[in-house]
Amino acid sequence: MGLLQTACWLLPASKRKNRILGRYGHQIPASARIAPNLVLGVKKFELGENCALGPFNTFKNNSLIHLEDEAGIGSFNWISAHPAYQELDAGAGTLVMGYGARIEGRNYFDCSGTIEIGAYSAVGGQRCTLQSHEPDMRAMVQTVGRITIGHHSLVGSNAVLLKGANLPPQSVLAAHATMLFRGQPNVESGVYAGTPAK
Repeated sequence: MGLLQTACWLLPASKRKNRILGRYGHQIPASARIAPNLVLGVKKFELGENCALGPFNTFKNNSLIHLEDEAGIGSFNWISAHPAYQELDAGAGTLVMGYGARIEGRNYFDCSGTIEIGAYSAVGGQRCTLQSHEPDMRAMVQTVGRITIGHHSLVGSNAVLLKGANLPPQSVLAAHATMLFRGQPNVESGVYAGTPAK
């Protein structure tokens, strides 16, 4: 990603900005509103109609940022991926947000694997951590995986979701809870709280 494209992402929201970013290979409709953001090394943005990116987010080394119509990201979020994993897994480095999904402010998203947020779901509050990679201590290697938040669900402030976490549709992950993979995906809708969340 060149300096000119980085500078373009830092411009105020405008239809002209959207058109320029489209020339760099991103899929950005005229109705999208993109405030100044720091974007470094992201291969592609795919934004739906009426999407919104608030100000002062950092996007770094993602392979794909995909937002369906009406989805939005607040401000001061850090959304990044380690590019080495993308050589091993074609889906690595990806953030996918469904219709009307929201990420509020001041959250940390490690998208070294894949993070998927279902339609009409929201993350935050603030200061949530989603970590999609972790070490395999037996094999002595780093591994990546998927974090899934089902449709019409809510993640409270300061919650942590680790590699393999699955919040079912129409569920709540309480503030300060930690959700991790427990051998099989969660399937029952409900309120999940505690560490580990259950």
